[in-house]
Amino acid sequence: MRTPAEPVTSMEAAESTDPTEAAQSLETTADDETTADAAPSALPALWRLPFELAWRAFRAGSRPVGAVLRGPDGAVVALGRNRSREAVAPPGQLAGSDIAHAEINVLAQLPGGRDYYDHRLYTTLEPCLLCSSALINAHVGGVVYASPDPVWKEVADLPRVGGIVARRWVPRSGPAPGPLAVLGALLMDLWNARHAPSTPGGCGYPTLAARCLRIEGLLEADCAETAYQLLLPSIRTALNGTHREAHQQAHRRA
Repeated sequence: MRTPAEPVTSMEAAESTDPTEAAQSLETTADDETTADAAPSALPALWRLPFELAWRAFRAGSRPVGAVLRGPDGAVVALGRNRSREAVAPPGQLAGSDIAHAEINVLAQLPGGRDYYDHRLYTTLEPCLLCSSALINAHVGGVVYASPDPVWKEVADLPRVGGIVARRWVPRSGPAPGPLAVLGALLMDLWNARHAPSTPGGCGYPTLAARCLRIEGLLEADCAETAYQLLLPSIRTALNGTHREAHQQAHRRA
């Protein structure tokens, strides 16, 4: 098992079964400035791996969530994605289970008996109750999420119960600037439109997601960057508020 002292340079640790050149080059690409009122023409470097993992999950039929744990120097320590609808997973990770969440598959790779308070987890969707509890037990220092999850929005209020939950609660930051928040939510609603069309509400863009499924080449996109480019006009539409169907995105939480 890889230890936190051995950074992951691409996706080979968690994605050794289907590596791609696009994923392997993500960490070497320069970052892009992202603002809340503009959709950049490319995914910001810090978020390319999480969204690449999310897109791989979508292509595999699992819920499109990806997560990456970074050490204090910013190096990738572990990465994982949702594998709830898949039969196999890399050693030590879960597949074919409703608890095969992206964050769980990241944290399962960490050797026990250590603290990771100087590490930060980047995930495309706000952690649910299960993953929030796992983060506490894994002793991770912080979480950054791209898109809020309206299904689990009350989880952020759990520190109010006090006790050990309040003392060990993992601080979270999010949502990310506009386009990334839209992308994370839109991917979830794309999955709902394909696999669970009766799901009420979703992440806020069900009608837009249904239209996006008709975008030529989207379902065949071989990487997250290609999918992002195809979805970019729809993301810009969503940022303009034309197709917003749910309540406002959750306020940024520290």
